Amino acid sequence: MTPLELTRKEWENITVSAPKTHFRFRKPITHEFRKYGQALAWLDFDGGYIEIVKLETLEAGRGGANQAT
Repeated sequence: MTPLELTRKEWENITVSAPKTHFRFRKPITHEFRKYGQALAWLDFDGGYIEIVKLETLEAGRGGANQAT
């Protein structure tokens, strides 16, 4: 197993699947977020590297960023 595959496996073991669906031009699009603490993260493991596509807090609307724990 490659280091990237091991990292992905570890990430999946410490997080919980939390897919989010939204609609773009009336077509549903699902992004494969994973929950880690009080945050959602969408990571892309393709291409031989890890890309953090998007991070979101679960406590949005408080006017500032929160530390992901």
